[in-house]
Parts: sequence; structure tokens; C-alpha cells
Amino acid sequence: MSFKLAESCHTELVEVLSGIVSLLSFCANAHHDLDKLGLTHSAPFDLSLISLITTLKIPHTYFVYIVECKDWSYYSGVTNDIERRLWEHNTGHDDGCYTYTRRPVELKYFEIFNDIKQAIAIEKQIKTWSRKKKQALIVENYEKLKEYAKSKNKKE
Repeated sequence: MSFKLAESCHTELVEVLSGIVSLLSFCANAHHDLDKLGLTHSAPFDLSLISLITTLKIPHTYFVYIVECKDWSYYSGVTNDIERRLWEHNTGHDDGCYTYTRRPVELKYFEIFNDIKQAIAIEKQIKTWSRKKKQALIVENYEKLKEYAKSKNKKE
């Protein structure tokens, strides 16, 4: 899975996330030290970036995401709570949703925004992309992304 932070996100958010990464690194080292000493520990040291953002309830945080469905198709969406949204996709919360008959889904990509209008614009753009172009985004192959964009423009 890959993710990126939109350029428009606040510098403060980047600083907070940098601090969290440092804290996680410290916790991982502490976890390793406890294991070496044979001590038990109860704190979850495998927190994900998504869980941290959700737990911190950082205001005005929006996610544009791509999930891969059971039939290998892709679904893209936008949400302010990605953990909840993935749960909804995988539990069949909405029987009218594209993913309802294609469960389970697996998160393949997400991007973080602090402007809902920008997030919606990017989501709408991604929805128009070919499967190959979405795959290039997921694996962060920006050269292929440019190539696929040029080939589409030539056809028009």
C-alpha cells in the first residue's frame, strides 16, 4: 500500500506526523528491548499511520483512497475517516455500494488532504483513470503515470 500527503496539507500536520514517526521508532526500539529482556508488554507498538491520524482526530483531514476488490477491480473514494469507511466496505454496510458484491476489499493507496474540495476533485479525476493508470499510482510509478496521461491526450 502506498500513500502521500497532499502539498496543501498544513506544515503543522507534517510536523505532527514527523513527531509521531519518531515516537513510533522509539516505541519499536523499546518493544525490541522488552522482548530481549523477556518482559511482557501490553501497548500496541504496531500502530499504523491511518490509526494515528484517526486517533488524533486531526481536524479537516480527508482521505482519497483506492481499494482493490475481490474481483480485482478498483474502487476509489473520499472520506474523513478511512478506518470506518474500510469497515463499511468490508461489512457490506451499504448494499447499493459498488463494493457490496465485491468484498472483501483491500486498501491499496491513500492520499491525505486538508481541503475537502481538493480531495473531491482528485477522487473524481482518479475515477476516470484506466486500470493501468491507477496501478501506476498505487506503485508510485510516476513515469508511467505521465506516459498514460500523454497517450490519452493523443487520442482526444
